[in-house]
Amino acid sequence: MRRWIWHWLIVVLACAGAVAPAQAASGWQALPFTLRDAERDQTCWDAREPDVVWAIESGVGVVRYDVRNGVREPWLPRIDLRLAGCPDSGWRLLADQPNMSALAPGSTTLTAVTPFPWTFASDGRDTVYALLGNVVYAGAPGQLASVGTIPGPGAAVALQANPADSRALYAVTLERLSDSVATGRLWFSADGGAVWELRTSQALGGSYGGPYVSLEPLGDAAWPRDTVMWRVDPGYPGSSNRTGMWLSGDGGRTSTEIDTAGYGDPGTERFVAGHDGIVRLGISLAPIAGTALSLSVSTTAGRDWRPLAVPPVSTPVDPRHVELVVARAAPHVMALGAPEGTFISRDAGASWQRVGDRRTGLQFSPYVPLRLLGREGTRLDVLQVGDPGALMTAPRPPLSAAFSPDTGQTISPLFLDVWQARGGLARFGHPRTPAFREVNAADGRVYLTQYFERARFEYHPEHADPEYRVLLGLLGNEQTTGRRAEGPFQPRPAPGDPGERYFAETGHAIRNSFKTAWERAGGLATFGYPISDEFLEPNPEDGQSYVVQYFERNRFEYHPELAGGPYEVLLGLLGNDALRARGWLP
Repeated sequence: MRRWIWHWLIVVLACAGAVAPAQAASGWQALPFTLRDAERDQTCWDAREPDVVWAIESGVGVVRYDVRNGVREPWLPRIDLRLAGCPDSGWRLLADQPNMSALAPGSTTLTAVTPFPWTFASDGRDTVYALLGNVVYAGAPGQLASVGTIPGPGAAVALQANPADSRALYAVTLERLSDSVATGRLWFSADGGAVWELRTSQALGGSYGGPYVSLEPLGDAAWPRDTVMWRVDPGYPGSSNRTGMWLSGDGGRTSTEIDTAGYGDPGTERFVAGHDGIVRLGISLAPIAGTALSLSVSTTAGRDWRPLAVPPVSTPVDPRHVELVVARAAPHVMALGAPEGTFISRDAGASWQRVGDRRTGLQFSPYVPLRLLGREGTRLDVLQVGDPGALMTAPRPPLSAAFSPDTGQTISPLFLDVWQARGGLARFGHPRTPAFREVNAADGRVYLTQYFERARFEYHPEHADPEYRVLLGLLGNEQTTGRRAEGPFQPRPAPGDPGERYFAETGHAIRNSFKTAWERAGGLATFGYPISDEFLEPNPEDGQSYVVQYFERNRFEYHPELAGGPYEVLLGLLGNDALRARGWLP
């Protein structure tokens, strides 16, 4: 009873002093779709096809919304489905337990996910990981195969794949010693579940069937491979027991308790991965001051916190009515929803802009250009956030050992092997952006991409041949779109020279050092066809003129000062050029 009176006093006191926030032009566009149930219906951006939103409508099933043309298409008439966190892997939807199943991209057929618990890969790999007892399974739904076993003693109760590298898995085993005492163990695997290493053990007390241990997600954005967060509930989650949240930045070897809460506590905290580290949203309720909202970021896995700017939110509210989301494709872009309105930060929480009235169910598109989806009642609205800007190339904390201190970016595990095998730093340069999903200008599809100084890498899971799953982006084509009338780009007949290799597909040939470099470093799969002949061109980086030749995916440069060595032929800095043209580099 006292708790209800206390909350009533907060509302009365705060309403007496509350000032309505200034209205701002929102830019939201109402979509021609109406949800059937504002509370229960779920929505999710498609991670591979731009402008497509999937929804589970109450009493209807799965529905596909096309934002471009306003077409609503019923897809699968199943009312026992739910969304599984909008996974990047493309396996979108799950049926309720115990008959766990998933819907593949473009398919209306559900395939089994069981055994469970499960976790989706969200780094671009099409993989589901699942547990049956302590045995780890991996593969596509319906095609899971055992890959390893988590050692005992104790039963495996949680499994989680890292968003930056889904081969990095964490698991928790729980050994119950009595009705109120247990030992929790945190395990790590660097190879997708084949081999497990014990990272920490913790004595746990419990009651009411507890303790319960869960691995906690940090939102949609990628976080360092050695960052892991878990929650301990002494009793059944949501009961009167006090819970603890633990965060580690060294793979679980050491940890910091970052939050404790009990049922009925007047405050709450939430944690998401941001651009510079872990972002904490704190909401506290005080009898006199009303609601106090705070934002802070930790780059030390919870040992220290640096305050961030806070949107003008003061109305006392149920903490469940405050949302904080981070754009997975651009983690310096965040959105916060509260009764006062919807706010966006484009600078990792340093400042906020109000973008209209309150929307709920906020979801950034998982690709660039960014869009923000929100609901106002049963209506769906979308806000064009657009280009995320130059902070895309700003240094970030290392996500793995493949970190470049020169640029502050980490090479994605999906690209690292190809980067190393086909020339590494000398051929492709340092990474200039994180790996992120981007709408491809060539075909309008969405691919995981990463920009390097001399190239753009793209992951194409649709290709059955592994050699063609990682391709260089068509930067050569993109950089020369307006130059095709120039002489070197004009196609010509086959020269008949035995020292040249002619390509009828584009009407150009390669020869001498360029031919050797093209063939040694992957040929067509890496560079594509030649789209010009050799010619002399000034280099925008140093002002010197070099013999160059453009290919679909890059530009070759001949450096006579390095003749006879491995760097005689270098790739042009087309990655830098493309980023500079977008304003992402000075």
